[in-house]
Amino acid sequence: MNPPVTSLNETFTGCASPLLGLFTETSVVGAQTWRCSNFGHNDTDAVYMNGYAGGMTNDNEDWLVSPCLRYVSNDSALLTFLE
Repeated sequence: MNPPVTSLNETFTGCASPLLGLFTETSVVGAQTWRCSNFGHNDTDAVYMNGYAGGMTNDNEDWLVSPCLRYVSNDSALLTFLE
């Protein structure tokens, strides 16, 4: 297990390797996996999971897991997702 991080600002810039940045993917059901695209907030890069493939919807259960976040020394924590 990697050590916890105290700050995380993942931009997925350029969809470069590692594709998911500090995040890890877990696929429970389905063959579709997380992908990167430039359809994020204000046309920036973002990751997404889509169960539609081959002209049909497919059952999927997929998780995008952040690294362990450590906020012991902070007075408050803020978690924001842009859509």
